[in-house]
Amino acid sequence: MLLFSRRFMPSFITQFSGAFTDNLYKNALLVYVTLHLTDSQTLSLYTNLSMALFIFPMFLFSAWSGLLADRFEKRFLIVRIKWLEVFIMAVGIIAFVFDLIPLMVAVLCLLGLQSTFFGPVKYGILPERLREEELMLGNGLVEAGTFLAILGGTLVGASLVARESLYPWLFAAMVASVIIGVLAAYAIPAYHGETDRHALPPFRPWQQTKALLAYTARQKTIFQCILAISWFWLLGGALLTQIPQYTKEILNSDPTVTTYLLVLFSVGIGVGSLLSNLLARGRIEAGLVPVGAFILAAGLAGVITISANPAIAEAQTLAAFWHDPRFVRTTLAFFAIAFGGGIYAVPLYAIIQHRAESGHKSQMIAANNIINALFLVIVSLLGVLVLGVLGWSLQAMFALLLVLHLAISLYIFTVVPEFIMRCLVILIIACCYRLRVEGRDNVPKSGAAIIACNHLSYMDALILMVAIRRPVRFIMYYKIFQIPLLRYIFKSAGAFPIAGQREDAALFRASFEHVHNALGKGDLIGIFPEGELSRDGKLGDYKRGIERMLARDPVPVIPVAIGNLWGSLFSHAGGLMKGGPRKWFARIDVLIGAPLPPETDAETLKEKTLALLAQQKHRAE
Repeated sequence: MLLFSRRFMPSFITQFSGAFTDNLYKNALLVYVTLHLTDSQTLSLYTNLSMALFIFPMFLFSAWSGLLADRFEKRFLIVRIKWLEVFIMAVGIIAFVFDLIPLMVAVLCLLGLQSTFFGPVKYGILPERLREEELMLGNGLVEAGTFLAILGGTLVGASLVARESLYPWLFAAMVASVIIGVLAAYAIPAYHGETDRHALPPFRPWQQTKALLAYTARQKTIFQCILAISWFWLLGGALLTQIPQYTKEILNSDPTVTTYLLVLFSVGIGVGSLLSNLLARGRIEAGLVPVGAFILAAGLAGVITISANPAIAEAQTLAAFWHDPRFVRTTLAFFAIAFGGGIYAVPLYAIIQHRAESGHKSQMIAANNIINALFLVIVSLLGVLVLGVLGWSLQAMFALLLVLHLAISLYIFTVVPEFIMRCLVILIIACCYRLRVEGRDNVPKSGAAIIACNHLSYMDALILMVAIRRPVRFIMYYKIFQIPLLRYIFKSAGAFPIAGQREDAALFRASFEHVHNALGKGDLIGIFPEGELSRDGKLGDYKRGIERMLARDPVPVIPVAIGNLWGSLFSHAGGLMKGGPRKWFARIDVLIGAPLPPETDAETLKEKTLALLAQQKHRAE
């Protein structure tokens, strides 16, 4: 299992201990100043100043930290960052012992600085140490671990600082957490890739931040992923900040219910994060993002519909709230928000790590941290404006967040249609067929190649989009390309229409030029060499266009056979799209053969495909 592998477990423990330590100290500080400062104005000053100083280093140092993480070996950096954490915690303990509140706040700022340097390394190390099919699981574990660490640090810090007699246990928890983090850092295996420990980049915070954000904005998909992640952090931050007030005003309950909702939120994030990998089945699945966004919206709508019960005069404990008719609805709503958030965020992180250019992966995480910090500032200002200045109710604020969530999601999905496209493809195939795929490992994990498949139905391309882990750009007959729903899907997937040379010579030539350019970029091209849907369920002659492509771009060609689709509603059997559903939810076999050399001709490719079909038939018998 990945979690217990040496490639992953030490770095996971390191990041877990770091998140736990940050939140342990931060919440201990907030409770401490609340208990020891009687002046409300001074208390408000220290509370807001603490949050601001924790976030401020992200704006100033994130760009530089991203450069460091991309230039230096990451274990080398992690070890030194963890020793910095040891020093910071030592100063923090001294500040608590001698009741030095200004020094406590300064320590929190230093923890924010340490987190700023650790963030790009924490996520940047994953694509180095994990295989592509492990990225979703790795990010899911990191996301789940982070939220559980946040929850643990919050609960332990707040409870141990409440009584002075428990201070030794608080200090022991701080020491234990940083020691575990340091030991885990030394256990991380060294990476033997290209690094340069002597090329320390100059520190120009304004110029570097501006350049990094400008570069990120040019990476359209990555930038939209970052915006989506940042929006989730804004939404989550707004909800977590208002949970105590929501518990008091709407649920008529005491802090035990607040704790319950915080635990529920963290568990929901963890479950959603881990489940996202199971749903993706090892691929980096962009189609999960709209699913997560929808579940999150449904949960938020559920929170809005819960009303206060004026009949309850005294605050309920968790035991009393258990019997409240609103308990189940509240639990489902908050769990749905967190669960949907986990499904929503994990693929976005994986897409950033996978698609960022080599040498810029950590910098993309740094850019994400900058925009995350900006959105966290916005959520604080939003709370002050909506609840304080305008005097809106909590439910009105949550309704505003729901509207903004739907609007921002619609914008992101419009700018990057891949998210919706992938979601539609998965839903369509899941509703129609049960896929059994063999030979996925025959598709190279990177680099150009051509997928050549038999053609039994209009669903063939959609099936291959689900069966093959990498994105596939198809050459589609122009009449199929013009079908409304399919046109949206194929256009979003970067497909190209093609016509016969006699039908449209210009389109015929343009399609070959598109293929040449795509293969030059290392893309995976999908073609149906028969050039048309089968009329009788048998494999037709393969056109020689495939030979022309391979002659110009000598790349591997991979034969693929789809079985049991003849006779379906979307084939020509019995008349295309006529009659009722046929072979609905049938088992469809997709057999991916071994790559063939570029010099393979059309006839040989057909023979290999026939062999795969015969193999399928033999297994079915």
